[in-house]
Amino acid sequence: MSWQNPKTDWKAGDVPVASDFNRIEGNIQELENTKETPAGAQAKAEAAAGAVQAELDVHLAEKATTSKTGHVKLDNTLTSTSTTLAATANAVRTVNNSLNNHISSKSVHGLKDTLVAIGAGSSAPLYSSVAVGEDAKALGGYSMALGPNAEVPDYYIGSIAIGRNASAQNNYSMALGVNTEASSSEATAIGVGALANNTYDVVLGRDSNNVKVPGNFRVSGTKNFEIPHPKPEKKATHIIRHGAVESPTPGDTLYRWKVQATKDNDIVAIDLPD
Repeated sequence: MSWQNPKTDWKAGDVPVASDFNRIEGNIQELENTKETPAGAQAKAEAAAGAVQAELDVHLAEKATTSKTGHVKLDNTLTSTSTTLAATANAVRTVNNSLNNHISSKSVHGLKDTLVAIGAGSSAPLYSSVAVGEDAKALGGYSMALGPNAEVPDYYIGSIAIGRNASAQNNYSMALGVNTEASSSEATAIGVGALANNTYDVVLGRDSNNVKVPGNFRVSGTKNFEIPHPKPEKKATHIIRHGAVESPTPGDTLYRWKVQATKDNDIVAIDLPD
């Protein structure tokens, strides 16, 4: 017999009939038949607890990755490369303090150091020297070497080499350009392949270059210069000197001879060129 809804609208003076008694007894019997025993209740509770524990075990086994959520283990180290561990607040604070100290030093990556060497194999060992470029060498104090294999060798002071394979090889010398060389004190070589081998020389370019001055050219010192003799047979032994001659007439040419007088009142004739 199944459960029947009880009568809930009884009034004073109502007399129960047989169907009422049957319904009441039937419901009592239904309660008796469906009541749960302590053992049954315990079994249900244990089953429910087991189901919850199983779900909890599955949840605990879920590890977080870069592509799914899950549990993450904390790590207090600063050198871990793991993609499944999480940094502790202390580790984050340590890194943050290091960054702040790095920024406040105002010398990021050595840019305020007195010695600067940037590039594989570069070297700037002495005071206020700068070497920038692969195998650049600024070995002298207050020297500068910029470019691959640019060099100031042998600890020369105040020299500058700029350009690939540029070499300033003496005190206060300067080599500017690819494969330039200034080998003497205070010599300056400018332009690809320029060579300044004598003290105080300033060399612009090499033999194949043409040096042009589009504007005015002023010289405060002497106005003399030398060129090789144009004749092939004299090129190795003779030079031609050019200079400025102060003269009241234009177009004057200055000639130079060596003469020898062997006795008193001797007269030596000089044949002037046409």
